[in-house]
Amino acid sequence: MTGFYLERYQEGGQDSSGVLPFPTLAATIAGNDVYVFSKDTVISFPSSMGDGEGFALVDSGGSVLQFVSHGSGPFTAIDGAAAGMTSQYMGSATSSGTGLVTNDKGDTYEVTSTLTPGSVACFAEGTLIRTIEGRVPIERLQPGIMLPTWSAGLQELKIIRFRELSYSSTTPDRQRPVLIPSKLINRAAHNRPLIVSSNHRIPLAVGQQRRLVLFPAKVLVGWRGIRFMRGRRHMRWVHLGLPVHALIESGRLMTESLLPGNMVEQTLSSLDSDTWAPKSRGSVPSAHPPSRGARCT
Repeated sequence: MTGFYLERYQEGGQDSSGVLPFPTLAATIAGNDVYVFSKDTVISFPSSMGDGEGFALVDSGGSVLQFVSHGSGPFTAIDGAAAGMTSQYMGSATSSGTGLVTNDKGDTYEVTSTLTPGSVACFAEGTLIRTIEGRVPIERLQPGIMLPTWSAGLQELKIIRFRELSYSSTTPDRQRPVLIPSKLINRAAHNRPLIVSSNHRIPLAVGQQRRLVLFPAKVLVGWRGIRFMRGRRHMRWVHLGLPVHALIESGRLMTESLLPGNMVEQTLSSLDSDTWAPKSRGSVPSAHPPSRGARCT
């Protein structure tokens, strides 16, 4: 990506307001290079973004590969690399705590419940969860048991919910369960594979500083034997909610717990908000925006 950059078009205007150089490569996952644009990785990254801004993705030869805008609608650029081009309108995310995400490489966009981090964490029935009493099958857990977390110390399990889903031959891969083989998790121990929903995020250390970033399981497919379970026709999923969003040990691998938030509370209709009183909306950086609601996808 040497020479590639993002060009920003300012709020309510059609003229360029500066360029954002590509940051250092964060990771290569399943053959795909990952770059994270944020205030932590790009010095000139805006501290805030207004309604009606746009971005052009420009290659090293000055050609615009993609030109998008959000908020007030499409516009035609009057200068910069995208001069004369009309932006692809992504939509508007004006409510507090909402953002825009694409799951089909930019063909369409949808509003998400949170900017970062966020998603819905679903474990397959039978997953072993580490507790202070040892590793316990997830379906045997009860609210009140204490779970060691990597990021927030001991935390009390507040919520456990079950959801059954069926899959057919027409179910898109991005909605299927993801299997992480046991040999990738722990070569020295006899262990079963870990099965999670496709948007369940896995922490990886990326970049020279080994910064921890959460990647949805679906973007890891193809890497070291991780795969979609295309033959699975039925799954019983389990949600675990702690007072905070944290990393817990599941099947000897660190994965995220449910992210407390309005979308999760609304979708898990049986959730008692008085029982689950979240202290935090998230604490671990995310490499990808979340999907909407608790769909176990």
